[in-house]
Amino acid sequence: MGQAQNTIVVGAGPVGSLAALYAAHRGHRVDIYELRGDPRDAATTPLNFTKSINLALSERGLNAMRHAGQPKLLDQVVATTIPMRGRMIHGRRPDGALYAAPQDYDARGLQSILAIDRGRLNETLLDMLEAMPNVAFFFHHKLTGADFCGKKAWFEVQRAPDADDDDDDDDDGAAAEHRAREIEVDFDFMIGADGAHSAVRFHLMKFVRMDYQQEYIDTLWCEFRIQRRTEGDDDDTNDGDTDARFRISPNHLHIWPGRDFMFIAIPSEDGSFTCTLFAPGATYEHLEGHVDALPGFFDQHFPGVTGLIPTAELKDQFCRNPHLPLISIKCKPYHFSSAAVIVGDAAHAMVPFYGQGMNAGLEDVRVLFAQLDAHPGSREAALAAYTAGRVPDAHAINDLALQNYTEMRASVLSPAYRLRKYLEETLSVRAPCLGWQTRYARVAFGNEGYAAVVARTEHQGRMLLGGFVAAVGAPVLLGGLWLGSSEKRQVKQLSLALSLLLLLHTSRPHFLLTMASSATDWSAVQYLKFDRERTRAVHDLVGQLARHFGPSPPARIVDLGCGPGNSTAVLAATFPAAVLSGLDASPAMLERARALRLPGVDFALGDVAAFAPPPDADLLFSNAVLHWLRRPARLPTVARLVAALKPAAVLALQVPDNWAEPSHRAMREVAYAPGTPWSPYFADMVGAGAGAAEARLHREDRPDLDPVESPAAWYNALIGHCSVVDVWHTSYEHVLPGPADIVEWVKGSGLQPFVNALPEEGDVREAFLQAYEERVAELYPRLADGKVMLRYPRLFVVAVRK
Repeated sequence: MGQAQNTIVVGAGPVGSLAALYAAHRGHRVDIYELRGDPRDAATTPLNFTKSINLALSERGLNAMRHAGQPKLLDQVVATTIPMRGRMIHGRRPDGALYAAPQDYDARGLQSILAIDRGRLNETLLDMLEAMPNVAFFFHHKLTGADFCGKKAWFEVQRAPDADDDDDDDDDGAAAEHRAREIEVDFDFMIGADGAHSAVRFHLMKFVRMDYQQEYIDTLWCEFRIQRRTEGDDDDTNDGDTDARFRISPNHLHIWPGRDFMFIAIPSEDGSFTCTLFAPGATYEHLEGHVDALPGFFDQHFPGVTGLIPTAELKDQFCRNPHLPLISIKCKPYHFSSAAVIVGDAAHAMVPFYGQGMNAGLEDVRVLFAQLDAHPGSREAALAAYTAGRVPDAHAINDLALQNYTEMRASVLSPAYRLRKYLEETLSVRAPCLGWQTRYARVAFGNEGYAAVVARTEHQGRMLLGGFVAAVGAPVLLGGLWLGSSEKRQVKQLSLALSLLLLLHTSRPHFLLTMASSATDWSAVQYLKFDRERTRAVHDLVGQLARHFGPSPPARIVDLGCGPGNSTAVLAATFPAAVLSGLDASPAMLERARALRLPGVDFALGDVAAFAPPPDADLLFSNAVLHWLRRPARLPTVARLVAALKPAAVLALQVPDNWAEPSHRAMREVAYAPGTPWSPYFADMVGAGAGAAEARLHREDRPDLDPVESPAAWYNALIGHCSVVDVWHTSYEHVLPGPADIVEWVKGSGLQPFVNALPEEGDVREAFLQAYEERVAELYPRLADGKVMLRYPRLFVVAVRK
């Protein structure tokens, strides 16, 4: 085996840390150099000079962590977040009354972005890196030079603020005592993730003709803090939220739009809110010279804030916290030869108004390593492909972020903006065959390239305008014959209907989503080969619900992990009057579910790890989904979902409990057997005996699932939130034609991660399946008629929220 590649990462923020994780997972020897001290050290001054900053983590960032090769990472990160299901727009009505108007990000109420503390995220990533033997940290190291042809770098080793000076006896005295020394470092590959003022980018410019554009917008920002509610507080500003720690709803991004100004608040885990004032430089200059005018300024432009931050605190925070600029950077290319590449803010710093700065940086890492994996013989070709594909996307989101500042501080108040949002969301929900989504939904809840999102939504805008003009123009021309001035609702309904008809008639091909399944996506066809048998458990679980709802059936239902829609169809037939939504992480499953065309049912792409139940949900239903979570995350996730439900709402779930069954034991025995053609693909898992099996149980990257907890464990996890917790086991005895049918059954579920780990090309996958079928034939003897019986235990839970 050759020597491990030496990769150095400059910058230990979230993007650099994730890049280091990706490289280390691929066996690289990774050295991380950071100008500052260890970010986990309380004495380290953050680059923005503030103690904390809350960020919005959305699907692109989650997806990048999902592919990092660290199964624990996503669960650990999500556990420290707060889901925000939309914006909360604050203002004052003409009569002087304050208002707070929610605007959900997703018309279905199913999608959320996650509020996360940047420092906590950074700590999680660094802790994970520190546990890896092929990773080393070098803090207080400033990049001062680089030779990308010779692959050498020079770092100035700066003295830590509390460094011990006793061993420094240089004759030159005090000046030499604090003199920094410089070291030379050899590398194979450098990744620059050192922020907007990147030293890697600066030195890269000496080797490549880089186009570079930098802009400071005429807006400064300052951080404020809304303290958590404490015992004895008598304010009534909680907006009715059930978590009494928060003074306002924790599940929204709060915006006080002020036309030329904006104040936002993002929730923190401790019950406080991290807030930001955005305003022109001239406004800051005026307020800096007239601090006593600050409360009046807030009362005029951000009504209600002085009820959340006392006047004295408001002035103190304004004077104490720095007033910082906002920079926007575009450049290209992002690489030189095979030696170096820049990612994150080093490549494309952007203003924060789309909440995509960190998400785009994390996505950079995923896209970069996907290109490196796709070009194993030529890093130079991989980096060239990365630059070619990523520059248009980075420039697109950079522009969108600037545009969104106008939307957040002004457009959210515009009737035209609200009308377009209403029409787009209505089309998304009522005509899903069109594949229509708002631009924000495509950016925040998908992984489509930013440039493609811009092109698609611009086309949508043209179609929407044309459809709306045609739809509204016809009734206007015929207004004297049909419409009266009081018939506004009929106008709205007719215009929407005509818009839909026009779009369906003229533009349908432009809007159909083409979502091809990846090799690791779930096969709906494979899963549905045993639809009748799999759906029996759904009928049994639904049959237990009537007694919990009595004469008032659930009005709002979410099918969490709806798969191909077989469980959703049972729910729709049982509760025909309910508003029903299906959520699944597999595009292939959702495509099959939508093909059922269940009336009044919508389906959306989503991940259980980031899901927050809509506040009006009466029933959260989950069939054969939660067993896919690892044990450390499974019961906490279920408890979190239950805790978020309204009183008297019901959680109903079923999980297969077949880890110890012969069918699943055989998967592990065959896959982990040494000396097989497929054993290199399970290299870290191979080995027989009790010791090897016990060691594997603690590995999060193995393909098999964790055993399901005992009924008592499920009961104990939920009873604190619930008035009723029913838990029971049922074993289904399925009679199948033969061992090959058992293989076909589990290929649609538990066997799929094993199969996906093997290459599609060649004979390895087929050989594995043949060996598995032979082992299944040994474990499942033939019945009297030549068939076999597959025992399939399942655990059921029905819990009613207190």
